[in-house]
Amino acid sequence: MSKMRKWICEIEELQRKTYDGTNHITVKSVEFYERWIVLIMAIYIIVYLGKYAIGIGICIDWAVYMVTKQTESWCTSLIRCIIMLLSLFLGYSLCVIGFVLNRKHMNIFVLVVVIIYLTKKFLADWYKISIISQSTVAKMANELISVFVTIMFTAGTYVESLVFNDVPSLSMIKKSYHSIEQLKIVLASSTVLQKKIFLAYGKLSMEVIFLMLLPTLCISLFITGIIDLKEYWMKKYGQEDFWTRVEMKRKQRSLAKSKDIKTAE
Repeated sequence: MSKMRKWICEIEELQRKTYDGTNHITVKSVEFYERWIVLIMAIYIIVYLGKYAIGIGICIDWAVYMVTKQTESWCTSLIRCIIMLLSLFLGYSLCVIGFVLNRKHMNIFVLVVVIIYLTKKFLADWYKISIISQSTVAKMANELISVFVTIMFTAGTYVESLVFNDVPSLSMIKKSYHSIEQLKIVLASSTVLQKKIFLAYGKLSMEVIFLMLLPTLCISLFITGIIDLKEYWMKKYGQEDFWTRVEMKRKQRSLAKSKDIKTAE
């Protein structure tokens, strides 16, 4: 029980820091320069290397991070919380797709390590955003996202079985030719082969998206359970959610101001 109480106190401390701005990035902090270096690297990746998916994914992750550090409105707004979580997923998806599509330029071990790191970071950021947000907001956001992801996964699997069932993979197409040069020569004049490669890329993209939907579904369901656990222990200890107390104080202040205005009139 003492561990659960400590866990709840740690969450409340994170919520308080988000509310009072003590976790904001200042110009004097090392973190401030680190985040801007990341943004400059992302712009370099887009402009000079032409890796748009990876660069845009990093930019989205940078934007989400800066918003969580500089504001607290996403903690109590359902729409904003959903936007934050979906933005996390979009940034993660673009980075993974970018690395997978450029895998021929990377060692397979390095690629696996990079994807594991991105997935771990994605899950950790999702957990932190959800756990800091108001319990009812975070729970509803994760439930809606899990429903949406389940529908997407089911519909996507059905579409793949109909459209891409007989489509060969890119590796199978390459194996049908003696060399890449021969493949390029045939590709320049064959519309049938062009269609096959286009469909093969579509199939690969859908498979990658499905692989990314699974951790999203898992973390959203996991977070829903964690929030249920958090609410149970808070109720048992007789505690209210931090953001609920903040909203009550705001309402009391607004009522006091309205009374003062009426008295002055």
